[in-house]
Amino acid sequence: MNTSRFSIFRISALLASIFVATSKADDFDHNRMNKLNRLLERHPRDVGRAESPFGNAVHFSGKGEFMRLRDADDDEDDDAGYSLPNKTFSVQFWVKPEGGQYRFTPILAVFDECKKSSAIGWTVGIGLPNHKRENARFVFTVFQDGAHKETELFAHRAYDHEQWTNVAATFDGYHVKLYVNGAEISSRVEREGVIFRDAFIQCVALFVGGSPDDGVYFRGKLDELTVWKRVLQHSEIVRNMNDPNSVSQNDNGLVFSDSFNDLSRWEVISDDPPEMTAADISLPLHTLRLEAPPCGRTVCDDPEVVMSYLNHTRLMDKKRVRYRVVNVMDSNGKKPLVTDKDLFDQHKALNKAFEPYNIRFDLEQFGVRNSTLSEKVIMFDCETYMVGNGRCDDECAHSTTGNDGGDCDRVRSECRNDLLGNGVCNPECNKAYHGYDKGDCCLTRVAASNTCIDPASDYRGYMHVDELKSAIGLNGSDAINVYLVTSGWNRDHFRGVATYPWDKNVFTVMGGIAMHAATISEPHTLKTLVHEMGHALGLWHVHRGVSEMSCDHPCIETHPSMVLGDLCSDTRPTTRNSRCSDPLPSSTEATCGVTRYTDTPYNNYMGYADDSCIDRFTPQQTARMHCYLDLVYQAAREMKLPVPVPVAPKIIFVNDTSVHIAWLTPLGSDPGCDGNDALHQYAASARSSHHGVRWSPHQATGLPDAEKCSNSSYSWRPFNSNTQPACDIDSCWIELTFQLPVIPSRISIWVVDLRSDADLVVEITSPEGEVVAQFEVPTYCDLETTIPINTDKRINKVTIYTEDSYLAIDAVEVVSIPKMTSCTDRKLPKYILTRNPPFAHSSFVTANNKFIDRSVENGTTYRYTVEVTHESRTSVTSPELVYTHGGPFCGDGRTDSMEECDDRNAIDGDGCSMECRLEENFRCQGSPSLCSVITIKGDNCEHNGKVGDCGLSAPNGFIDQWAYAAVANPDHQSPGCPASFVTGKPDRLEKCGSYPADGFWRPCGVTYDVTGLFWLKVTIFKPVVATAVLVHLAADGRTMYSQATKPLFVELITDDDEFVSVGGLGGMPASCESNPLHVPVVQDLSKPFFLTKGVRISFTFSTISIHAVRVRSSPHINPLVTASCSRDQLYNTRVGQCVSNACAKAACGEFPAKYGNAVCSGTNDGDTCKIQCEPGYHLDGHDNKATCVDGTWYTSSPFSCMPVDCGRPEVPRATVACPEGTTFAKRCVFKCDKPAYLVGINDTEITCQKSGSWSKRKSECAVLCDALGAQRYVNGKLKTSECGKGPQEVGQNCKINCQDGYHVEGKGPKARYFRIICDEDGRWIGPTCEPVLCPEPPTTFAGAYTCTRGTVVGSTCNMKCSGSAQSAQKITCQSNGKWDREFELCSGSSRLTCPLPVSARGLKYDCSGMTPGKKCKIGCTEKRYVPVVSVEDDEPKGKATHIRSGGDLLTHCTVHGTWDPPTEVFECVQQCNKMSIGDGFCDADNNRAVCKWDGGDCCDSTVYGGIVLPIPDDCSDRCECKDPTAVENRRIMRRHKHFQRR
Repeated sequence: MNTSRFSIFRISALLASIFVATSKADDFDHNRMNKLNRLLERHPRDVGRAESPFGNAVHFSGKGEFMRLRDADDDEDDDAGYSLPNKTFSVQFWVKPEGGQYRFTPILAVFDECKKSSAIGWTVGIGLPNHKRENARFVFTVFQDGAHKETELFAHRAYDHEQWTNVAATFDGYHVKLYVNGAEISSRVEREGVIFRDAFIQCVALFVGGSPDDGVYFRGKLDELTVWKRVLQHSEIVRNMNDPNSVSQNDNGLVFSDSFNDLSRWEVISDDPPEMTAADISLPLHTLRLEAPPCGRTVCDDPEVVMSYLNHTRLMDKKRVRYRVVNVMDSNGKKPLVTDKDLFDQHKALNKAFEPYNIRFDLEQFGVRNSTLSEKVIMFDCETYMVGNGRCDDECAHSTTGNDGGDCDRVRSECRNDLLGNGVCNPECNKAYHGYDKGDCCLTRVAASNTCIDPASDYRGYMHVDELKSAIGLNGSDAINVYLVTSGWNRDHFRGVATYPWDKNVFTVMGGIAMHAATISEPHTLKTLVHEMGHALGLWHVHRGVSEMSCDHPCIETHPSMVLGDLCSDTRPTTRNSRCSDPLPSSTEATCGVTRYTDTPYNNYMGYADDSCIDRFTPQQTARMHCYLDLVYQAAREMKLPVPVPVAPKIIFVNDTSVHIAWLTPLGSDPGCDGNDALHQYAASARSSHHGVRWSPHQATGLPDAEKCSNSSYSWRPFNSNTQPACDIDSCWIELTFQLPVIPSRISIWVVDLRSDADLVVEITSPEGEVVAQFEVPTYCDLETTIPINTDKRINKVTIYTEDSYLAIDAVEVVSIPKMTSCTDRKLPKYILTRNPPFAHSSFVTANNKFIDRSVENGTTYRYTVEVTHESRTSVTSPELVYTHGGPFCGDGRTDSMEECDDRNAIDGDGCSMECRLEENFRCQGSPSLCSVITIKGDNCEHNGKVGDCGLSAPNGFIDQWAYAAVANPDHQSPGCPASFVTGKPDRLEKCGSYPADGFWRPCGVTYDVTGLFWLKVTIFKPVVATAVLVHLAADGRTMYSQATKPLFVELITDDDEFVSVGGLGGMPASCESNPLHVPVVQDLSKPFFLTKGVRISFTFSTISIHAVRVRSSPHINPLVTASCSRDQLYNTRVGQCVSNACAKAACGEFPAKYGNAVCSGTNDGDTCKIQCEPGYHLDGHDNKATCVDGTWYTSSPFSCMPVDCGRPEVPRATVACPEGTTFAKRCVFKCDKPAYLVGINDTEITCQKSGSWSKRKSECAVLCDALGAQRYVNGKLKTSECGKGPQEVGQNCKINCQDGYHVEGKGPKARYFRIICDEDGRWIGPTCEPVLCPEPPTTFAGAYTCTRGTVVGSTCNMKCSGSAQSAQKITCQSNGKWDREFELCSGSSRLTCPLPVSARGLKYDCSGMTPGKKCKIGCTEKRYVPVVSVEDDEPKGKATHIRSGGDLLTHCTVHGTWDPPTEVFECVQQCNKMSIGDGFCDADNNRAVCKWDGGDCCDSTVYGGIVLPIPDDCSDRCECKDPTAVENRRIMRRHKHFQRR
């Protein structure tokens, strides 16, 4: 663009205009962006650190490191290890996990090695609560012996990556508890029982590092692991966390404790051990930390920061901010969009609104003289590429774009061919589907301004606001830019849009505010800029928490809150409202069951009401704006003083003679460097293999700013189905370049959307183009993936490969090693610490943010403040710390009258905030405070050993009737999942998941995620006028392949057997996040009331599962029964019945209570009774309450005491008989199955106990392993002599030492010792001794050498040079598995050449040469084809050809002048569709060996569910079962060989 067309107008204090020439603004300042990057969520977290009392920690890279706790000394015969508990235990440890773990990643696990399956045991790890790759949390799982399923306890929120966390778990055989950072996070009551049976306790082992069976390994650090055989008290867990020396080695309950100063206690099972590293743990009581809340974006969203600004007015002193209005006019400087007078009026209105809150704006005007731009209509939501894209986009459907280029035309216009391209603009032809009249409507700029709608033409009359910003090229590094535009939307519909301060574009040309110019020209819309400027300063809409969030959004605002919704508790929740009063009740606005909102902030600037009634910001909004002015907009302010410390100093530690004080660094003080002087950079530029118009690679540069777990256009996404193949066919990549090459220590990748479980492949490259390292890592959409890097090479590029076409990458960060010159040379601010009474030297100046005051006297009150000094300027003082030495303070562990809690630390997120205030959803008690989560959504809310109701009771004034009987579609019923599963009131609500679990109703006989007509009918005991239906889900049907919510259709069944639909025609979305599903019932007052006797629930997805159903009603709302009362009767609201109105009421008799005791308030009219069941019995009924009415006991449904049912017992290796049944006090007997025999006393009877579990067996059915003979440890020596002295019991483990020249199977050549174990089937299991092997000699020498014993130790290989006098060469295999030397090419080999490979059959060769030792890489000439090696097989079906995947295939030129392997064995085959492998459908194109026979999908014996589903449906021969390893084909092979033998 010609820069001479631009001009600037600066408005001074007197608004006098001065003309100044200008040039195009510089490109975005990367230094400023990197500064912002570190200011937001990454404000320094740990300050005031004391020296860590910890030594080393162990670091797992995730590349297979795995260890087992030693149970014996490898050098001794006698066992000298640890006996892990089988019932009661506690475990506690410190962990620092990397971001991005696998779907379920064990950190440590205890299980039975003698079992074929490792399911029995317990695990602490990181897992996902559902199929979505988000919200990964710490999880504690317990699987008891004999249990049908495991117990899972998830933490209350996502885990903190790259941060040390203290995790503890306890189990006493009944209660399961999980603790995070000293807070009791989750608790559950299980049926009493052991985890491991006594007979197998010696088989129990503890492992750390992951799960080799699943190929899943933990990534992160581990330290201070301790296990007890008793349950720790809450106070002990907190004490151990705060004091690493508190664990007593004399504790009789201690099993073991390891600080990982070495690995002597561990057997390393993997090839490489984990790395030993320094433990950088900072104890909570020595830590001062600020971080954004889960629903916030920056530290300015932290409630403690907001309250600090609010309570200390010095932090909100007057601030002046520059803003720049961009006013477009024609090329002659005429016809500006807004006149100077209107602009002056707007400026006054803006300052009038903000000055009461100590914020004043200074105005600059930037005049743009450009007739082309001035004539453009600016679009906000409608981007140019959306016009005429073949899909009707509502945001583009208006006249300026020709009704979205014709995409939104209800009837396509007709256009004669002779009108196209005739030089005249014909409106009926000016459509995308007619080629925009072949350009006739865009011939010249003047003529086309009102007719040209072709998005490809420069003469079109519209442009997107981002195109306008890009054309002007004005960055926002020193002012908030305000663009005035003429919009295609009516100003009442869309007045403006603003860039939030955490947006990556806040300083770029794409940042700022865009305003409809008409809003400034009219007095009644001048507050629109006030509203948009509020957004620019960090404020949300007041209705964000209701109208801008779904009901299952974790940040929905159900009550005034500083951590939900708009993050301000002084703005009550409200719907979107344009009235000057509270919003009217409306069914469309009654979100999540709330029908009316009162005392709403309709007069707030951040609402949608008219200018006439909006006139205020709240105090918390004001504090947030001042915080963001300090955090982000320092360059746009007239900064006379440095930014102050935002919160008061904190006391970290106190003793008799000193006080240890720490404080946070000032906001915005970090120029991209951390406390270790490591440089943090985000990508400066990017390019990619694939991208759509909307999701360009540029969106992955800069800091993260996209909404997490969303389809955000602020991210790079590769898939564009119109132009490019999917990523599973043609791998997608994005290459990101960083401004400064650095030696990296860590990479972080922000992924905000993904659809598959495919991992990322990350490649880092040096400035010279060398690939330094490559990693394969999992990723989540709500947590950045972090990758530690160990290299001494510089890098400046990161390339990410993905097979997920819908993956969205928001940002990538590279962190350098510490002590970067650009960081060490920076000028850091210093701090002036002042005390009253003063120090001896008035004040102390320090460069550190911590101080030890050693001049304190007991009983004296001290006041501490901190000032920031930088370049001879000093900030205002920080909030004041007031402390009386020897007295209480926040953090001393003693809750005083001014505190709500005190847990002896200064961190948030553990229940007690850094200001000693209770955090939401926590309760704290005691000194120091012990905090626990009150409720966990979607799980049970057992607390302090008592099982809570967890929402199972109806609200006051309502009655819930649970399903009394149920039937389902007969086509989908079977004894394995009866409809009766949904009846009755459950004991507790089980966790809702993504896939049906046993014990809950789901459509039977369906083994696939398929669609069909599925329905369930339930009836209730007593027909009522329903007010709501609540459906408790066990699974919502979402899978990793389909994350869309599935609809449930709910109908009421009237007492006349008619069906009345409720919940809308589109159904209600089934979601575990909104469980139970609440379906309100709205009575149509124009029609008669009806009684509901049941509910029909219909759906079409087989993966939906239902736990329970209830119908809610109110006894006060039953006009049908009320109308039926006779003259001598009255309606009794307590029981919903008509009763006699006689004054004298008959008394009720004694309430019957078989197997229980009746607890009654009396037996007169109105009295109530409930039953307390005897031990061993439980209440069977929906509501434990009966009311005496007119001489009769009335209940809402029947209830009685029934014996508990222990279920059919399982006894290993035995047959069980229960002739009396399986309920309380009934007995069962078992008989051992051969070859098992009875061990213990001769008593095979077990009894159902009152706890609901079977009594402990007095005997077991066991098997013995044969005494170890020499054949079991061939090539080895038995070290445990007892194992050869007769039959051995299950669990006995024996040590074997491999002979010289042999090593442990599957381990390195130095591994000599191993153990074999007697398993529960009477077999010895474990590895064997196998010969140490040297690698095969290089392929170059194929056929030129002979070996005495192959490649085993001691073998000698001789090579004789053909036709040469050169003596024979010899190499010998040594005991370390290496050759003692290497073969060398014979003299004269350079004269030999291999023939030039012929590029045939679609093959191509990339050769390094034709002489011996050179090699050729094999490739394919056609895209989507890969090279493979074909191997002939003479099995039946006539010379079948099996194809092996080749990968990077090579052939080598040998010393004989031939290629090995021969080029004839190579061929090219079509690439596999990886996304379809193993998906349950037989894909004909994948039914090949190279595609692993479609992952088993084409054979009944290997496909999930046992039924082959071919694609396409008419696929015949190509979808046959061809896998030679499948049972079907093995049978054919055996039959074929049998006939051959005959």
